[in-house]
Amino acid sequence: MHTILDFDYYDLCIEKGHLGEIRTHIRSALLVYRNDGHVSRKENTLISGVGDIEGLTAEVAGELFSERRHLNSILENLSEGVIGMNREGVVVSMNNAAQKILDHSAEEMIGSPLVATGWGSHQAEVEYWLQERTDSAEQEQLDILGEAPLFFSEKIVTASFVAVYEQGGRFNLCILRDITRQFRAEEENRTRDTAIKLITKMDAMSCMAGGIAHDFNNLLTVICGNLDMLTQAGKRSDGEQLSRAMLEHARTAAYMAVELTRKISSSSPFGIVSRDSVDLDDIVSSVLEDFAKEHKVPYKRTPGTETSMVQIDSSQVKTALANILQNAMEADPAGEIEVHTKLAEYEEPLLMAGQYVPAGCYCCVTVQDRGEGIDQDQLLNIFDPYYSTKARGASRGVGLGLTVVYATFRNHGGYVVVDSEPGKGTAVSCFLPCYQTGTTEKKNTNESADQQRKTASPPKVLLIEKDNQLQQIGKAMLDYLNHDVEIVDGLSEGLAYLRAEREQGGETTQFVILDPASELLEHQEICSALKEQNSELKIIVTGRSIFDSVVEDCRQYGYSNALPKPFTVDSLRHVLVTAGK
Repeated sequence: MHTILDFDYYDLCIEKGHLGEIRTHIRSALLVYRNDGHVSRKENTLISGVGDIEGLTAEVAGELFSERRHLNSILENLSEGVIGMNREGVVVSMNNAAQKILDHSAEEMIGSPLVATGWGSHQAEVEYWLQERTDSAEQEQLDILGEAPLFFSEKIVTASFVAVYEQGGRFNLCILRDITRQFRAEEENRTRDTAIKLITKMDAMSCMAGGIAHDFNNLLTVICGNLDMLTQAGKRSDGEQLSRAMLEHARTAAYMAVELTRKISSSSPFGIVSRDSVDLDDIVSSVLEDFAKEHKVPYKRTPGTETSMVQIDSSQVKTALANILQNAMEADPAGEIEVHTKLAEYEEPLLMAGQYVPAGCYCCVTVQDRGEGIDQDQLLNIFDPYYSTKARGASRGVGLGLTVVYATFRNHGGYVVVDSEPGKGTAVSCFLPCYQTGTTEKKNTNESADQQRKTASPPKVLLIEKDNQLQQIGKAMLDYLNHDVEIVDGLSEGLAYLRAEREQGGETTQFVILDPASELLEHQEICSALKEQNSELKIIVTGRSIFDSVVEDCRQYGYSNALPKPFTVDSLRHVLVTAGK
């Protein structure tokens, strides 16, 4: 050291050695430059070899030391834990926050491999990342996010591992964030939401069960009462005429019980018996004319400008539309009902009156009345079974009208949106996926859905899904739609399949359907990885809720369309067709 300092162009020397020696020499160096940024020896002389910065004076070096102290102060007061490691993953520094998060002091950690701390289910990927030492090219950052966090003692932590490359090598940083309070709050919110949903569901089920029991009891009372009285009719002089009347009453009540059972079964996704390709305008005109003739109500009809073909069970859709007209008439008995039909095409998914409507082309029927309207806080309750203030009896008000409407259109892959304002009336808009639009020859309307399905040549689909039951029903639906489908458990398997498919040539996959919830990557990274294998892929994301941000605005993340769960065959078909355009 003395030999080195004898040269005129060196101001100080720090000897390499163990931590104690280095600390002593650095403290001595700081004393040299402590005097208000000025040195006590060699005033303003050049210092060579410090960061290879030409013209660095001792005065400037003093400023650099002062800035370093400021940075160290900031580092020590960060809420994020920062751990510095050498290229082998051995800890060389850690701030106060890191010590608190890991519950280990710097003296315990420095000089030890970071992986010795224990990283739970992420141990293998942390070890792999630290062992992957590539100085020639920058290594990707490793993120452990809130979906699968780390657990240190009672703390819940996320982490980011970053490789920093400098001239001559690399060092590693681990940045820790304590998300315990946020995670607990979100967990509590999820638990509360689940409880609220359960309570709401049980209330709806209780209301429905009570309503069905009430209506069936009324109908059975009529049936049993008339049959009972029938046994007494022979004792009266007008017995034969009375018997006929009682049998007619019993039969009418029995038919109403059958109709109630049919309404309940049509609320099930298995309630669609058959489908035909029909022009929706023809269905609407038929229902409206029959309803107006029976109830003597005025109406205004505005048909669509194009022929709109849909695949539906005509009888179910007619019943649903008749229920909507019945409600419109009861809301404004003396008023005119307006019925509009149009094509509606949305390039982006929409949230309308609490209903999620994916992007695509729809045939829309709107029934508008000018009644009293519905309060906004009651709008989402109107589809609950038996949610009604109307009087119920044996001959009216069985309480399943709008529930059947909602179930019927959802089972056909459609949606029901209600827009209402007190004093201005109510508009009920029903959306059905367009099967064909524009002018269509009549022979096509007589072709069955199965025949049309067999003549089509739908593209190949890759389904990425971990759940076995969802795999089975997804395959069944895609087989029904005549798609060639391949099923894999996760993104890595899907990428391997697409890679092999590209290398082998031949028919290529055109659609990927996946639920990204179980994947560790961000949405943009998932889409980018998939499109690296096939740039023409159409990627469809499925989500647990219509309020998932990725479902609500899927194209912002790189997806072609979104398919919220639960979904039906029709909604699956519609989303595939829309994404393919």
